[in-house]
Amino acid sequence: MLEQVAAGVRNPAFVEGLRASFRVALIDEFQDTDGLQWHIFREVFLADPSARLILIGDPKQAIYGFRGADLKVYT
Repeated sequence: MLEQVAAGVRNPAFVEGLRASFRVALIDEFQDTDGLQWHIFREVFLADPSARLILIGDPKQAIYGFRGADLKVYT
């Protein structure tokens, strides 16, 4: 399912539909976000100045490095 959403963000109509439905996204436990999840949120929310993306996390609590999470954005 996640791969389908990631592929969908290449479709402008899909992205606009998401933005129309969700003006704000909050990612709790951001340190456990993997690269594919981060790609989706970047494309949908960071590319639109009227959208908001709120990230909450603690790099010392990352537990999903084995699946590609634990993004190196805190260094």
